[in-house]
Amino acid sequence: MSDTQAQEMNTHRPGAAMLIPLNALQAGDAARVGGKAIGLGNLIRHGFPVPQGFVLTVDAYRRNVDTTLAAEIDALIAGHDERSDNRAVAEKIRERFIARGLDADIDAAIRTAYADLGANLGTNAPVAVRSSATAEDAADASFAGQQETFLWICGADAVCRHVLLCWASLFSAQAIGYRARFNVASEGLAMAVVVQRMVDAAAAGVMFTLDPANGERGTAYIESAHGLGEVVVRGEVSPDRFHVDKQSRAVRAQIAVKQAAYRFDPAAGEVRKLALAAAEGARASLSDAEAAALAALGIEVERAFGKPMDIEWAVDAERRLLLLQARPETVWSRRPTREQVSAVIGRHDEWDPLNDDSEPDRHWSTANVGEALPGVMSPLGWTIWASLGDEMLTQAFYEMGTLSKRERRNPPRGKGMIRAFYGRIACDPMLFITPGDRIPGTSGRKIAEHVFGDVPDDIVFAPTRRRWPIIAFKLPFAALTIPGRLRRAAAATDTWWKQQTPLIQTLDKDQALAIFVKARLQFIDNVINQAVALLCAAQPMYEVLEKLTAKVGIGSAEKLAGGYGNLPEVAVVLDMWRASRGECSIEDVVNVHGYHGPMEGEVSSKVWRENTAPLRKMLAGYASRRDGVSPLARDAQRRGERLALEAAIVAATPVWRRPWVRMLLRLAESRIPLRGVSKNAFLQSLDVARAAARRIGACLAAEGILDDAEDVFMLTVEELEAGPPHGVKELVAKRRERLAIYRELTLPTVWKGAPVPRFVSDPQPAVTDAALTGIGVSAGVVEGIARVVMSPDFAEVEPDEILVAPSTDPSWSSIMFISSGLIVDIGGAMSHAAVVARELGIPCVVNCPGTQAIRSGDRVRIDGAAGTVEILERAARVN
Repeated sequence: MSDTQAQEMNTHRPGAAMLIPLNALQAGDAARVGGKAIGLGNLIRHGFPVPQGFVLTVDAYRRNVDTTLAAEIDALIAGHDERSDNRAVAEKIRERFIARGLDADIDAAIRTAYADLGANLGTNAPVAVRSSATAEDAADASFAGQQETFLWICGADAVCRHVLLCWASLFSAQAIGYRARFNVASEGLAMAVVVQRMVDAAAAGVMFTLDPANGERGTAYIESAHGLGEVVVRGEVSPDRFHVDKQSRAVRAQIAVKQAAYRFDPAAGEVRKLALAAAEGARASLSDAEAAALAALGIEVERAFGKPMDIEWAVDAERRLLLLQARPETVWSRRPTREQVSAVIGRHDEWDPLNDDSEPDRHWSTANVGEALPGVMSPLGWTIWASLGDEMLTQAFYEMGTLSKRERRNPPRGKGMIRAFYGRIACDPMLFITPGDRIPGTSGRKIAEHVFGDVPDDIVFAPTRRRWPIIAFKLPFAALTIPGRLRRAAAATDTWWKQQTPLIQTLDKDQALAIFVKARLQFIDNVINQAVALLCAAQPMYEVLEKLTAKVGIGSAEKLAGGYGNLPEVAVVLDMWRASRGECSIEDVVNVHGYHGPMEGEVSSKVWRENTAPLRKMLAGYASRRDGVSPLARDAQRRGERLALEAAIVAATPVWRRPWVRMLLRLAESRIPLRGVSKNAFLQSLDVARAAARRIGACLAAEGILDDAEDVFMLTVEELEAGPPHGVKELVAKRRERLAIYRELTLPTVWKGAPVPRFVSDPQPAVTDAALTGIGVSAGVVEGIARVVMSPDFAEVEPDEILVAPSTDPSWSSIMFISSGLIVDIGGAMSHAAVVARELGIPCVVNCPGTQAIRSGDRVRIDGAAGTVEILERAARVN
């Protein structure tokens, strides 16, 4: 079909506004025809070899799906979500589409366009009928692969029927559940459909114009197999793999044994998966020369589109190369190049608040503080936290008596005890060590071990008694008053959070800014309370339990420091369990715990209050658990075990000391759980700041000051409170680019001086020992399949797996319950992972290089008392 004929058809034929030939598509048609069609149109416009075809636009879908049919569909899917068996409702919707049939104009347009495609091939020319859904490239919920593709469809009647089936697949069982999971309404959904001449492929597959394993852009990567490309796309055979050097065209081939191919079976009249003879399966599907030619074509596509591309291709029976689809590569192409990343290592730009410098003799650790902020921070997130090292913790130590007024203003180690390096938060251990060396009954080393896990060998400790008289007065006062102070602050913050977050979206910019300022100050107050609770109450009582159990030779501190039944971080688990049993709704959980969510310590993250999808996923896991593993029952069991151990300790103590021991045990019961009380409060304060910042961002975007409401998180606290600076859009763009670079780097857990970052894509240092050692913080022995989870989205976590994580924050509590054990790279006896694991009765080892040594699928054994992890059986590697 010539371009002139195509344009004429598009303009004048019946129903033509709803049908466009692929060679007549323009860039402005993208919203009407979807990603697949516009990609083909772009290829044709640049002169690349593409089979002819046409696309039915979303206008055709909307015309055919009238208000009556739309209402029927909405009624059928009402109440269905990802936990429902949606097959029956999907079949009913499919029947509705078939019964409705095609609008007469649409039917006529399809038949005419199909006849033109088959002009040289006969009236039954084979075509492919494929969806081109406009939702496929949504950033938050990719729908790629959710709809149908029909191959080798012959005859106008069959084409018309399969267009209807393609439309109906927008409501397949999988698609219904998927949209429910991501809270995507069906209103406004529409699908375009591509009808394209079928290629009788001798070989087919996919090509990336970069190496998808590491993003290296000097290589084109091809996967190929005999027959149609479905066998490669679906991963049903091991394909031939070709790495082609884009400059020299040198080919490195890995030829696989391919057991099957998709081909048209004339006897069956359809495409079928057919077994291959051994000789054919072992033969290369492409020659090296063909791979080089295909790579050359891919390079030309990349140049035409200006970016790395993901291409589907085929070789026909005459060994001609044809392109079937092309779209931008969406993983590595969005990431900075290695050269761009290398260029910022060691740089400290004034406009970048996320990378500080260090004196050469200072030690740094991402442990503990990394629990609250485990990833790369936003500028707003970091500057909210930035004052804590100098203001918050020094205030807490002053209240304890370990620092003087002068030292509170000018800390012994100087300013900047908490800093940002390449986007990550790190703490100088001396922040805790110097005051710890002054506290009676403990030491800086002991506190550092409990807070950080590891302590560098060359740190100089300086125990002193010179402040003991002041501490003897101030520390007991702080320890006695902190429980009431914490609970009053927590109750007030909880009430304020529940009142403010629903109202903030109705405020103007100035009102939202006032709320943000108050929330930030309240956040600091609550973190001060957290530090006082940890250092004056929880930590000293844990050390008392360690000494007590060692003295009587019964039990351990970690067994005693649990089963208290009132840990705030476990309350969310109990409420989620009730919701999974229908005793309360998901809305009830969100109303109480909605400030939790993935990366909840980062102000730019989306918590459950804003996105319930992660919560719904976890509730599905809870619902799958049998009643016998109820956390309520486990909580009661843990409490019984603790009370029995306490009774045994008291019985083993001389009679005259028993009242003292009982008093210590009761103090521990009231003090150790305080660690979590103010943590919830400061998370709620941060969530109010989050809501206020998003509202300010929306107002600034509406005024045109920012391009997007989320850009507000690229500003610092000072810039937000004083007003965005001149050139704010350019500043936002620079900071977003720098954040992307920092995400390509990773830091060691501990270091001295300026850190030496490592590329995330580089192989991690090998840890080959079958047995790993760490700190046992929650007793018990368990064997199971490991699941390595680097970020708290929990998309792939299954019940009863052993969770392996770099660190945890409170949002992990909800997934820890359905895990059988926990291995964490960093942490100590009072880290979040340790405390929650003890309450849930889950064996746990921290300060163990689990994410370096263990792969998902490995079978491992944890001993949570000994602090060991054994790798019993390695999972098979997937090439």
